[in-house]
Amino acid sequence: MADFLFGVFTLALGMVIYWGANRLPGGVLTFALNPGFFPKIVAVGLMVLGAILAYQGWKNRQTYGEGKLSKELRLRLGALLGLVFLYLILWGNGSFLLNTLIFLFLSHIIMKYRVLPSLLSSTVITVLTWILFTQAFRVRLF
Repeated sequence: MADFLFGVFTLALGMVIYWGANRLPGGVLTFALNPGFFPKIVAVGLMVLGAILAYQGWKNRQTYGEGKLSKELRLRLGALLGLVFLYLILWGNGSFLLNTLIFLFLSHIIMKYRVLPSLLSSTVITVLTWILFTQAFRVRLF
């Protein structure tokens, strides 16, 4: 059942990203790559993979008496989903570096990883992502 729910959530997230990509301004040329091209590819990928995961989760639900989430796993899943929604709501507000670092670190803590490696990996991923987008792609991340 967890696969089904996560697949549906991923499918919905892909739809929201695709909708947002459609709202981006068009490019100079109609046949050239516009700002929404890459987000649309990512969104379609999320929708396809989410649909596959939801289908597999629905098809294989509780076949061997398993599949029920314990209370702890339900709380962790809910916390992760809430954290993702909070991150999306805060997108564009505050600092990309701070928001992303906190998001990744809290995700690791919810998944019960050790604190120091979580902090280090969250910091490295956040800084490298920021450098990639601001320096290589020339995209300003709020």
